[in-house]
Amino acid sequence: MSSSTRFKLASVIAGVGALSVLGAGAATAEKPVPNSAKVPGTSCTVGQVGKALAKADPESWNSLKSHPQRMEHWRQTVVLTPQGRKAREAKWARQHPNEAGVVNFFKANGLLLEIDPLAGTSDNPQRRAYVKARVKRTCGKF
Repeated sequence: MSSSTRFKLASVIAGVGALSVLGAGAATAEKPVPNSAKVPGTSCTVGQVGKALAKADPESWNSLKSHPQRMEHWRQTVVLTPQGRKAREAKWARQHPNEAGVVNFFKANGLLLEIDPLAGTSDNPQRRAYVKARVKRTCGKF
């Protein structure tokens, strides 16, 4: 399976998972995340990280901006610690066991990347690492 096909397949599955998480989030009436909220692992705010991601990976940022639900999901995710993201993922998996089984299958077979809101959406691990490092390094400039 080509890298492009794997990425498309992973994007579809991730989209299904994200929509399910969004649906669960909407049911619990999560409050919108303000631009001034701090991002764990950085000394920056959500607004600064957003601007740094837009500069480091315009394609990912434009994809987020063009889908309000995806943007809100990103905003809800970026303010969580890695442990908080794992806890939210575990809660989602308990609430959606069938979808979680599919996601676990894709993860186990290297077809789905772990969610990291600072790393952009590339399916290339080196690119994701570069984007994450650049966002963390430059977000304080915005």
